[in-house]
Amino acid sequence: FRLEIIQPLDELGPYAESLSRAGRADHVHHVRLDVPDFAGTRDHLIALGLPVRLEASFKGSSSERRFLAMYFDARDDLGLLLEIGAAPAGFSMPEPVCVYPR
Repeated sequence: FRLEIIQPLDELGPYAESLSRAGRADHVHHVRLDVPDFAGTRDHLIALGLPVRLEASFKGSSSERRFLAMYFDARDDLGLLLEIGAAPAGFSMPEPVCVYPR
């Protein structure tokens, strides 16, 4: 289980936009599901009509292969964005910039 508390440091990007839309109130921006069949899950969610809000990949701390992620807009149904993710074998997240509490 992983819980991320994201504090936007500027007014750019999806997290700052979401915070502004929520009147700067704390809220759940997204929930991530790690899926074994990324392409199949992606295609299924698109077929359901969920709009894609973000597609990304990033390098981990110990693997050259990249983590795949997509945000789908499920706000009408769930009140938040739904993220699907797929990590390659041996993938580990990069170290966070800050951890609270220390």
